[in-house]
Amino acid sequence: MKVLIRSPFFLAVIAGILFLPSCTEMNTEPFWIYTGLYEHTYSALDPIIQKLSPKRPIHWYSTGSEAIIQTLEAEFKAGIHRADLVLLTDPLYYFELKQNHRLLSYDSPAARDVPDDFKDSDHYFSAVRYVSVGIGYNRNVLGGKNQPKPPASWAELKDQKWKNQISMPNPVESGSGFTSSVLLSSAFGWDFFPRLFDNKMLALNMSSSVVTRIELAQKPVGILLLEDILEAKANGIPIEPVVPKEGLAVFPGLIAIMDGTSDVGLARRLYDWFYSDDAQNTLVKSGMNSALARIPAPVGGMTRDQLLAHKINLPISKLKELAAQRPEIRKKIDSIFKPTN
Repeated sequence: MKVLIRSPFFLAVIAGILFLPSCTEMNTEPFWIYTGLYEHTYSALDPIIQKLSPKRPIHWYSTGSEAIIQTLEAEFKAGIHRADLVLLTDPLYYFELKQNHRLLSYDSPAARDVPDDFKDSDHYFSAVRYVSVGIGYNRNVLGGKNQPKPPASWAELKDQKWKNQISMPNPVESGSGFTSSVLLSSAFGWDFFPRLFDNKMLALNMSSSVVTRIELAQKPVGILLLEDILEAKANGIPIEPVVPKEGLAVFPGLIAIMDGTSDVGLARRLYDWFYSDDAQNTLVKSGMNSALARIPAPVGGMTRDQLLAHKINLPISKLKELAAQRPEIRKKIDSIFKPTN
């Protein structure tokens, strides 16, 4: 059952209704998955996953990962424990959840093939996919005969020739944008994005807005998820990806069981299911990279091992180090990227 709810206040209200004794006695309250997956992706997963829980409907709360984090924090303060599984693109937050005893440890046999650098040693979370951020450009205005070459590196984006030419999703609102901004700033210095803003880079509220600016050649260069570039290209938009010479910003899209889950057994079954061929191939069809070596690459993309070979060298130990500084980093990112109007 696909249920998309975006208001944290509405969530808090209905949570009280869902947990009335009459509902729990019948064991018919929904099992909730909080996810940053796009609607078309979880809609493709939904018909399959509902069959795994014939007695309880599975509902999805889907919006940007940073908005979901705000909802979770509001629910924690209100004493509400509604989320059962969380799949977000802000891996730093999972370390915070673990430290605050919000997660349930589960050593899933289905996740054994996930590299150690992308799962928690205490089994509180594991990569279900890889998120990668690179550069996209409009091939109608760049890279052709008698046309400028597209940027080949992250450092090149600071050059004056790219002034007024670049856009990206605002990391204040996007989990993947937040994490990639943190990784790029850690790799290239905290002056990296201020330098891009000096070059009149535009921060937009959604990845689709960045794709539109590229398509219309208003901002022919964008910092984007590779999956968004591949999907746009498959839909006929004249966009091409660049793997910067310094590497892609690659980080895990993690899955975890909340410690307040209403059904530990179901939570574990669904956790395992996200590593099944059905689930993983559905993610790949959306242009995503699987965390498992046996799953093929998305169309036009790289295999898992190829992707990891082209990433900026920041292991999960670095993510853990950054997670300890997350509140300060959050303030720093907020100060660099003003909230989108």
